[in-house]
Amino acid sequence: MEGLKGAFAGQAMSCSRLSAKPTKLKVQTSCVATPVKPPSTKLAKRSKVEIVKEKSDFLRHPLMEELVNENSYINEDAVQLMKFHGSYQQDHREKRAFGQGKFYQFMMRTRQPGGTVPNQLYLTMDDLSEQYGNGTLRLTTRQTYQLHGVLKQDLKTVFSSVIKNMGSTLAACGDVNRNVLASPAPYKHRPEYQYATQYANDIADLLAPQSGAYYDVWLDGEKFFSHEMENPKVTADRAFNGYGTNFENSPEPIYGNLFLPRKFKDVFHAVKAIVATQRDYGRRDDRKMSRLKYLVNEWGIDKFRSVVEQYYGKRFQPFRPLPKWEFKDFLGWMDQGDGKLAYGIYVQNGRLKGDLKKALRRVIERYELPVRLTPNQNIILCDIEESWKADIVSTLSGAGIKDTDAIDSLDRYSMACPALPLCGLAIGEAERGLPDINNRIRALMNKLGFGADEHFHIRMTGCPNGCTRPYMAELGFVGDGPNSYQLWLGGTAAQTRLAEPFMERMKVQNLESTLEPILVLFHQQRRPTETLGDFCARVGFEAIRKYSYGYVSEADASKLPQVGLPADLYKSLEAIAAKQGKSLAHVACEAVRQYVQ
Repeated sequence: MEGLKGAFAGQAMSCSRLSAKPTKLKVQTSCVATPVKPPSTKLAKRSKVEIVKEKSDFLRHPLMEELVNENSYINEDAVQLMKFHGSYQQDHREKRAFGQGKFYQFMMRTRQPGGTVPNQLYLTMDDLSEQYGNGTLRLTTRQTYQLHGVLKQDLKTVFSSVIKNMGSTLAACGDVNRNVLASPAPYKHRPEYQYATQYANDIADLLAPQSGAYYDVWLDGEKFFSHEMENPKVTADRAFNGYGTNFENSPEPIYGNLFLPRKFKDVFHAVKAIVATQRDYGRRDDRKMSRLKYLVNEWGIDKFRSVVEQYYGKRFQPFRPLPKWEFKDFLGWMDQGDGKLAYGIYVQNGRLKGDLKKALRRVIERYELPVRLTPNQNIILCDIEESWKADIVSTLSGAGIKDTDAIDSLDRYSMACPALPLCGLAIGEAERGLPDINNRIRALMNKLGFGADEHFHIRMTGCPNGCTRPYMAELGFVGDGPNSYQLWLGGTAAQTRLAEPFMERMKVQNLESTLEPILVLFHQQRRPTETLGDFCARVGFEAIRKYSYGYVSEADASKLPQVGLPADLYKSLEAIAAKQGKSLAHVACEAVRQYVQ
């Protein structure tokens, strides 16, 4: 408390057992003070987006006016509000007609807590993608759908169809918590998995905007789902304002008329306290610095925890050790634990299209299956009766869908974001580029003697925003220009360690020459069962760069001028190379370089 005395002088107390005099506090460890931000006579500096949110009448205007005019686009203020409703305005760069400017269309993103999708909603999304989208559905790293290619005049039809078929796009984008993730495993006999799914739904309901603008815009004011459909405890906790988390008499009790300074993504129990802290202290003057992580970085975790505790009303318990984290993608056949089966299906970079999309539609519609979307851009068919299995396997294999064991492991454990041509932030390829990158890496690994199923976790993005988590990958490609990427190394399969930038700029045409020395060193000096990420972290970038600098591939060596060596000297160099786990050309070059120097 002493450390926060200046920041919270004059604060109201949240426990009756505390002294009424804030200057001499004697608090018990379970109780803390409720914060009151010190009054300020100076108007806080805000970015343009903050002013747009404040003047929007809780996300209504000018969006409602822009949706009904004759333009194929909406203006910039409406674009900012549209995000909260679950959509981005995009420019399809490859459909621009000469002299006619941008080709505007919209990407709609659904809200799917824990990735759970009812059968009715899946079929609706599939229909909408064919009738109003680009014929595909995109699964995201946050367990949601993205529907690309929707034209402005079709937005109301698409949104209302989703809402009326057990879906929502509310707060799927924008300066809110966005989708709440949970394990997609459909284990009915494992209470921990069931709790995770339930909490994801409850937290999503708790933090969903409440003003009614969503229904005013898309359903002309008809509120399709009533409050009675959510967990009663969620309703009560949202209204509770014992520790200063709410705005009194506001249609938005948690967010007020400003919402968050920028999208807040990580949620836990006591989320209102965390959201309130970000709401009141997050940067509103600079969008680039207004994410929650920058507030934590500026304050440090101890101060951040202490301030959150002021809103929470009690102390957080100390950290507890977690079991060792494992990466699981939940592909293949699984026993749900209730007598039914589930089947996880690999979807390359999350894009449902073509024969895969048609086959899934047939199976899901025929057996009325619900599905779950995974954070690895894959899909799980749930509630399958044993007697249906043979027909499902036949239908999927007939459409060319590979069994899990037949998928190249590099593809299975890699992900890319949509990037070009749709994402307005993309400056390089990702989804369209990664399949070829993986093929080239596999060919290089085969040449270097790796096993057919050896792999590492690869991530590729078209810009530094990192939507597919490249900064935790064993091998990450981050787009920084046309056919150019930052190269990141050293993450883990379980995403428990951050990667680090190894190379600021790597041209795609230099992929093999860049990766070959890294993979050769890894192949020669790795420990048993050691992964590429762990190897890079253990050996260090300095050693890898030094080896890469002196490395000469056999192909390059054959093009170099030839020098004759006596047989005994050749054998000596050969023995040294074998002992050091290096190529003969590499050892010879090192020896000559040392002599010359």
